[in-house]
Amino acid sequence: EFWKSFGITKKTLKKYNVYPVSHIFYNENIFAAEKYAYAYLEFKDGLVSYKIYQPFSKDFKWSGNVDRSIHQGYTQLPKKGKILIITKSLKDVMSIRDTIRIPSTALQSESIMMKQSVMDEYKSRFDQVYCLFDNDKPGRLFTRHFIEEYNIPYLFMPYIKKVTDFSDYAKVVSPQRAGEFLKSQLKI
Repeated sequence: EFWKSFGITKKTLKKYNVYPVSHIFYNENIFAAEKYAYAYLEFKDGLVSYKIYQPFSKDFKWSGNVDRSIHQGYTQLPKKGKILIITKSLKDVMSIRDTIRIPSTALQSESIMMKQSVMDEYKSRFDQVYCLFDNDKPGRLFTRHFIEEYNIPYLFMPYIKKVTDFSDYAKVVSPQRAGEFLKSQLKI
């Protein structure tokens, strides 16, 4: 039900290697995870990295061993396509995928720039590359730096109090309405 509220299906969770976890190992210690706890697995250069997401935690919402070079959802991207959206969370990647079937990938946070060679790869694989970061003050500031650095267009979701990204917007207004809004912004 948690993922469904963002328009994300169980099939997509499996495709993106998202699994519920009951325990977390940290520095050779084991801890019981919170009721809602998920592991995101990523595969790059023959290595497996993970990110633990506990969406309702006040203390440990995120932990893991991923580094800044890992783009969430990268391995699920098609070889070529018309549109690619770069966002900042795997939750947004999956929600966009299930809502409007447009490929997207996510940086590890809105404070990490990517290598120019990676952006060049994205631009060679996709006809149009957009960024869609949070519509709050830090997200807008990062967007400004991002579009200046990479010369790509940007999108924002409409402002609603405490809603800053695509997946949360989908949860509040409905996945269908969020998808319709994003498609209107992309003019498709």
